[in-house]
Amino acid sequence: MPQKPRHPTPHPDASSWLAPPYEYEFERLPIDIIIGDETIRKGLEQGRDLDEMEKNWQEELKGFLAIRKQYLLY
Repeated sequence: MPQKPRHPTPHPDASSWLAPPYEYEFERLPIDIIIGDETIRKGLEQGRDLDEMEKNWQEELKGFLAIRKQYLLY
């Protein structure tokens, strides 16, 4: 009988993040590189709601999508 997939929730503790180096980066945490910014990691560590954090980047996303649109070929 197949088992249900496990979805572990990482502990919001700075020590739980993988330490550098990652690829060729020796200063920043790998999670910050993958996500693109340290603010999301810090928000998660503080226990902030992800939906609330997402609202903070919606204006920037709208601007990106507007710029991106002129470069789409299809």
